[in-house]
Amino acid sequence: MRPLPHWLAAASFPALAISLLLASSTAQAVDDVASRASEIVAERPAAGALSATDEAFIRQAGQASVAELAAARLALKRSQRADIKAFARQMVDDHTAANAKLETLASAKKTPPPHEPDDAQRKALLRLEKLPDTAFDDAYIAALRNGHAVAIALFSKEAAHGQDADLQQLAADALPMLQRHQQRIQALSDAKP
Repeated sequence: MRPLPHWLAAASFPALAISLLLASSTAQAVDDVASRASEIVAERPAAGALSATDEAFIRQAGQASVAELAAARLALKRSQRADIKAFARQMVDDHTAANAKLETLASAKKTPPPHEPDDAQRKALLRLEKLPDTAFDDAYIAALRNGHAVAIALFSKEAAHGQDADLQQLAADALPMLQRHQQRIQALSDAKP
């Protein structure tokens, strides 16, 4: 290969240096833009994927419903009051149906709900199990009141602010049932013998 003429080599060096500098800056800029684009994509759910908020709703709703079912089954065995046992049967029916809807929808969204209560719910269930029969009914009603207040807040938030339209609708559809339960829980509390 023949060497470049001296005048061409001298003239080309600054141009080459500037080109390399620009290329380096451009490559860095491209890397920065690509990095930020990756961050933005990671923040948004992929098409068909659920947002972190919707996934949290599925998890929390599933855990709460499983805990309510376990407590209702315990009440069927332990309650001393016929009205509480009747309500516990209704809770089993209503929450079994609600769980089936949540399970079907969440599984279709590739995010099946949990089938176990969370740690706090598990501890509350253990406390209920260990109570003497005479103290069970009041503790069960208190647990129901608190659990339904949390569930109503959770479902209301999802119905109003969820990002998945199907989950929003499921939450909105379940709210009247939860509110009826809350009214019935208050009536059971007021009817305490």
